[in-house]
Amino acid sequence: MKKKYASTKLEKLYNNPKEMQKKFSKEISIGMLKFDGLVDAATSAYDVFVIQQFHMHLMKFNFDGYYSISLDNKKSNWRMLVKCLNESETWVKPGEDEKKFLESIKLIELGEMSKHYGN
Repeated sequence: MKKKYASTKLEKLYNNPKEMQKKFSKEISIGMLKFDGLVDAATSAYDVFVIQQFHMHLMKFNFDGYYSISLDNKKSNWRMLVKCLNESETWVKPGEDEKKFLESIKLIELGEMSKHYGN
């Protein structure tokens, strides 16, 4: 599977373990390295979805259509927001069959880290 970044600022941050540790935590920095390796090895977004360590799930309300990824196995409230993109690099949202949808996704966009579960 391929990935892109919502901005060059995020690309620089997410690819710098020291900065990730400084801004978030050591666990999140290590989690990003693991997540990056998983995405590189995955054939679709479903391969990421089934790995329980990252607790990938579809968001609702203000984050409708985004997926949330926990990089530290839910030890903190920080989550990375992820968009699923089609071949045209357009954001697409899942239909009724989430598994089939995720199996069709070959590109994701890594977005901001959000503390959307509280402090």
